[in-house]
Amino acid sequence: MAPTKAYFEMPNFDYAPGTIKIGEIIADLKSPGSAIYEPLNPAPPILESYQENWEAEKSRTLGGSLGIWAQFLAMILGISGDISGHFGKDDSDVLKFDKLETAFVKSDWNLAEYVRASILQPTVKQYFEANPKKTPYMITGFKVARGAENLRKKYREVGADASVAINGTMVGIPVSGGPQVGFSNSKFDSVGFAGSSDFIFAYRVRKIKINWKTMDVDSEDYMSGAAYHEGERTESNLDEDITPAEIESAELDEADFGIAMDADSIPLDWTMATVRDEMDDSDCLVVKIET
Repeated sequence: MAPTKAYFEMPNFDYAPGTIKIGEIIADLKSPGSAIYEPLNPAPPILESYQENWEAEKSRTLGGSLGIWAQFLAMILGISGDISGHFGKDDSDVLKFDKLETAFVKSDWNLAEYVRASILQPTVKQYFEANPKKTPYMITGFKVARGAENLRKKYREVGADASVAINGTMVGIPVSGGPQVGFSNSKFDSVGFAGSSDFIFAYRVRKIKINWKTMDVDSEDYMSGAAYHEGERTESNLDEDITPAEIESAELDEADFGIAMDADSIPLDWTMATVRDEMDDSDCLVVKIET
């Protein structure tokens, strides 16, 4: 079974053809144009292919409720009743190329000796000995976009809706009642271009592992976080900024809160209340400052 071809997107569209080369050693996947060492000669055999009228679209949609935020807002405004918050996010990114050219190392060619000879070059060896936390990679392929078009759209919305009873005296208004209230705030951005100079669109790498004591060198095609597998966008790339990371634990000093969170140190004009987190049904402590 042939290995999966995984390509990482370049950081931007400003890398002209020739900026990166097959066989170069790099130490940062976010800076593929910063080669530590030029390709050794003779270079490995390279195959080429192309696709015409290439197109890809990436979209992300996210929406939900903001129960904790809505309850906190209700406390600040002196609102009680049925209140809920909501948010929405919708992003899209459309790429079109007249032609997408690909160059890559022939898959049945043994890269092992070439990788070993490259990583043991004095300049490369000295760099990674001086930067032991850096990981070496070798560029083994890239894609060049010709006749490119791009359109990116971003939409954001946040708001709250409620059927409430308002105690106006809490905010200096001598009235109370039960109206329908709500608000919504949205923002839309769009950017793109209908023509472009040719640029390197994506690149492929091998991750190199070396034991400096024994001088054993190993390498393998690296795919984690790649934007494209076999020319198609990966699911992990589509969802990369939808699911937030979860912090399991953290240590905080008293200064991080501004005051020590205990009853003796809370000012007299502050009141504390507990609201429910609709995500995991846990208790959350909020503080209300009387005005």
